[in-house]
Amino acid sequence: MSARVWNWLVTGVMALLVALIAVTGLVVDPAQTVSQDLGSLYRAIGPVGWIDLAVFMLVWAAAVAALTAGALHVGHLGWRRWRSEDRVVAWLARLAPLLGVSGLVAAVSVVIPGFPLGLAFFTTAEGLGTAPATGSMSPLRVGIGWGGVALLPLALCAAIAVPALAWRHAVRRADDARDVRPR
Repeated sequence: MSARVWNWLVTGVMALLVALIAVTGLVVDPAQTVSQDLGSLYRAIGPVGWIDLAVFMLVWAAAVAALTAGALHVGHLGWRRWRSEDRVVAWLARLAPLLGVSGLVAAVSVVIPGFPLGLAFFTTAEGLGTAPATGSMSPLRVGIGWGGVALLPLALCAAIAVPALAWRHAVRRADDARDVRPR
């Protein structure tokens, strides 16, 4: 798989993750935890509130994009280093940073952007008199967070496997170099 195709694939997956988190924060979470009447809730926020939420979500999406670009760069460096010698190490070097970034984004999404969005919708519903007694999170938001938490150990294992397999490869090459005997 070429670097360009890989970059587009990873960028598309991360964009889908960001879209899922945004839809969860803007639609699913308020509908399940704050108010079933989203129309009145959205109108009560007002234009200034929507501008604030839009700026916050854009800054958050830019941070995710920067993390993704950094992970793609680190993964590409590992891929270039190992692709001709050991394909397993090369793929792990490519995957480890991306698993880490996607896991981090999903796990942290419960807090950022989850908490500010939830707080904005909850305080607006309080102003309308339709807020529930306590705040909570939708099962989808909790599932996204736990999915991210599950990805982090996988990323750690992949990150540990890269130097371990590279060391194995280096030892094998050194053994092969010692076994060459002139006849």
